[in-house]
Order: sequence, then structure tokens, then C-alpha cells
Amino acid sequence: MKNALPRQEGSKARPGKNSHGEEVLWVDFDMGIAIHAVVTNNPKERRLQRLRSSDPKEHRISWGCINVPKRFYTKIVSPSFKGHGGMVYVLPENKSINEVFGSSFQTSSL
Repeated sequence: MKNALPRQEGSKARPGKNSHGEEVLWVDFDMGIAIHAVVTNNPKERRLQRLRSSDPKEHRISWGCINVPKRFYTKIVSPSFKGHGGMVYVLPENKSINEVFGSSFQTSSL
């Protein structure tokens, strides 16, 4: 982020549907990058367990989309952007979520 130009710091996201008709938040429609609930139809991929891992390398589970737990998507992402879109910032993974947002930010219940 420190080397990003102002126009590169964020992306105007908008709600939409993917090719399967499922709700997603398009971060970059032209590049096919969206935030969506993690797909769990292949148990061998262990996607939910990998998202919960403290190792950022375990989080790389898709072809570029930003996978989040379903409850987080439905309770936080979808209502926050529904009807109007907004800015999305993808931050580097060199700090834990608590280091960035403080210990009051809890995702365990989402």
C-alpha cells in the first residue's frame, strides 16, 4: 500500500451475481474478482479450516476471489454494500486482524 497511487489504494465494489446466480460483491468485475461466501462443496480442500488457520499461506484457496465464512458474508459484507456498493481495501497479511483492528474486533462468532 505504501507504494500505491491514490487510484490503486481501493476498489469500488458493487453487489452482483456470479455465473451460478449466487450473490457476490464484485471487487473487480472485469478481472472476475469478488468477495463471496467460501465454497465448501469439496471437503478435501478443507476451505473453512484453512480460513481459520493462523498461517496466511493456508488462506490461498481460490483463483483470486476473496473467500469469507458464509455467516460473515451474510451478516457483514452483504448488508454493508447492498444497494449502493462502496470501497474495498485489500490489506497485506503481515499483521493479524487483532493487530490491525484491536482485540475488540472478534470474528470467531462470524
